[in-house]
Amino acid sequence: MPMPMPMPLPRMLTPFKSSPLSTGLVGIFALALLSAAPQAHAKKKPKPATAASSPSTAQRDDVPDLVTYGRREDVMRFGAEIAERRGLDTAWVLGALQRARFAPAVAKAIMPPPAGTAKNWALYRSRFIEPIRVRAGATFWRANAQWLAEAEARYGVPPEIVVGIIGVETIYGQQMGNFRTLDALATLA
Repeated sequence: MPMPMPMPLPRMLTPFKSSPLSTGLVGIFALALLSAAPQAHAKKKPKPATAASSPSTAQRDDVPDLVTYGRREDVMRFGAEIAERRGLDTAWVLGALQRARFAPAVAKAIMPPPAGTAKNWALYRSRFIEPIRVRAGATFWRANAQWLAEAEARYGVPPEIVVGIIGVETIYGQQMGNFRTLDALATLA
């Protein structure tokens, strides 16, 4: 049985700026979103507005604007700015954002527990620091060392932070969840 990769403790204990962390996480999620998208969507041209796609017609579906991000001008402006800044196909980015939906279950899942709920650190820690997850983490780290190093160089996020988050959130890809990534990110934005 291979030994787990040791964690560089001094580095973990040093504080890092939240800006590189948030930039790195956004970058990771954006890369996940982009890599999951079919290439056919990247080449499509935006269609001119027709009577069927006009805002007045779109409103007839009884879905509130909060639920459908494609109806929000601020979201579409943001999408166009990101596409331009990152050299992405604007039609593809706007199309992806138009498909984003508010997910009430995501919003509910991040709510803090009711007041007075005791937090048990030992129980929480035991769920994540256990042999199966540690072995999976070491395997993941070794298999992705190059990508983790590149992400650190580009975004400033240490590999142990990325590996830790992926371990907690997905058990290194074993649990991918039930929510579309774009919907979850749009809901939490």
